[in-house]
Formats: sequence, C-alpha cells, structure tokens
Amino acid sequence: MGVGEALIRYTDVEIHQQELCVLNDVNLELHKGEFVYLVGKVGSGKTSLLKTFYGELDIASGEAEVLGYDMLHIKRKHIPQLRRKLGIVFQDFQLLTDRTVYDNLEFVLRATGWKSKGEIKDKIEEVLNLVGMSNKGYKLPNELSVVTAMPYIFFEVWRFINPALYPNERKGVRKALTIGTGMFFIGVLMGYFMVYPLTLRFLSTYQLSSEVENILSLNSYIDNFMMLILCMGLAFELPLVTWLLSLLGVVNKSFLRKYRRHAVVIIVIAAAIITPTGDPFTLSVVAIPLYLLYEMSILMIKDKKEVPELEEEEEEEGVAKV
Repeated sequence: MGVGEALIRYTDVEIHQQELCVLNDVNLELHKGEFVYLVGKVGSGKTSLLKTFYGELDIASGEAEVLGYDMLHIKRKHIPQLRRKLGIVFQDFQLLTDRTVYDNLEFVLRATGWKSKGEIKDKIEEVLNLVGMSNKGYKLPNELSVVTAMPYIFFEVWRFINPALYPNERKGVRKALTIGTGMFFIGVLMGYFMVYPLTLRFLSTYQLSSEVENILSLNSYIDNFMMLILCMGLAFELPLVTWLLSLLGVVNKSFLRKYRRHAVVIIVIAAAIITPTGDPFTLSVVAIPLYLLYEMSILMIKDKKEVPELEEEEEEEGVAKV
C-alpha cells in the first residue's frame, strides 16, 4: 500500500505532565493512509502521547507537527480548528452527565464551529441514526447504564425462560423477579444517598502528603460512582440468591445459622472493598445493612426437613411364614 503525505511528524520530542517528564526522544511519522497501533505497558505514556496530538497536553521541547500545526508554539485559539480535523474516540466516559445525548452532541458541534441550528439538528439526527440511537437523544447518559437497564434485562430474561416453565414455576419466577428488582433499586438508592457521599468526602480530603495534590477527574468520579452503586444494588440481592439456593437444596436455615460468624467476617471484608474509606462509621453504614440482609435470608428460607430414619427390625431366622 502506498504511503501518502506525513500528517503527524515528531522529532526529538519531550513531553511533561505536571513538571514530570513522561516521554523523551519521541520520533515518529504518521502518513496518510497508514494504520498505526501504539502498544505499551500501563503507564508507559501512550495516552500522554495521544493527548499531545490534539493539544490536550503541551509539548515541552523538540519539533512536533500535526496536520500542519506547530504543536510546540500552537495558540489556544487554534486548538479548536485543529480538533475539527481530528476524530477522537475516548476509552473512558467523556459525556456531560447533566445534559442529554442530544445536548452533548450539540455542545461538541458548537464548540467546533457549527452555528446553523438547522445543520446542527440534521447532523445530530444523522449520527444518532448511524449508531441506532435515533430514539435515545432525549436520555441522559446515566439513563443508558446498566443500573437503569436492569428492569429491561430482567424482562428479557423472563421472556426467554417463560415458555419452558410450568404454571407454578412461572408464579415463583415472577415473584423472584419482582422482589429482585425492588431489592436492587433499594440498594442503589442506599448507595446513592448514604454510601457514596461519605466515600466522596473521604476521597476528596484524603492526602498522601502535602506535596501531592489530589486531582479528582470526571472520569474517576463517574467510574467510582457507577461501580459503588452497582455493587450496592447487587449486594441487596443476597436474600433472593439465598432463597433460590435453598430451593435447589444447596443451603438451609441451619447451615446459615451455623456459619453466621463466618458470614460476619465475609460481610466486613465485602464492606471494606465496597467503601475505600477506613473509618468505622462508613464501614458500618455498609456492613450493618448487609448483615441485616443475611438475617433476612435466614428468615425467608425454610429449614431442611429431617426425614426420620426407619428402623428396620431384623427378623429372626427360622420364623415360620403364616
């Protein structure tokens, strides 16, 4: 395959981030028509290099040219013009959470020089149609997540298994899905209103030393938020899971009572994993509800029925048949 003109050219480039040199002696050329894969270990500077292509990170020294722009001396007012010529797909969540999908796309178009409302509307509709989201433009980003999609996921699971169930089984599964959905959202609400505010307060005030500055990015905020909320929702499925296991004969009331102390240790460990804070109060906010759910599980299931052993009387040899 023929190689076209050079679109990106770096010569002896050095890249700094917060006064720390992350890359030096960078020499590369990317030509029109090429497919280039950048491979390296975590923390080797791949993302930092890519950020310099669109002006997110400054060049410290060397010669760097991207689409005709001198990246060492580029002015801030010229960066939007550069970015209009680049297509960037972020690996992390990069949407404004307080705006709809439509508003996010409109914001990007206006920031890159689009002014006509009609052209903006047509472009957004075109893009949404291309990715099969023409009816999702009014939704907020978090409304496209796993948390809010859970009822629909349960519904699809129900549609799949429903034809193979007997009437009494359908009744039991319908009950389980209803309870499971309710418990999941109770866990989500508890994580949202109680656990996450405490976790966020800890993360925002925690410091390794006075010389290390805490930088709370939008990506880390969203990642921690979604992970904690999802974990709390799944944790509240404990009674339902225990009930289903009891129906399968895996656990029973006596088993759960016998290993209650072991369960307390596991619950504390799980609470410590869910909440990164080390203070007893935040830990107890998660651990106590989980323990109550464990006790609820014991109350929900029935004990294993003891089958009385039939003692067979041995007949003496030589008894005459009547």
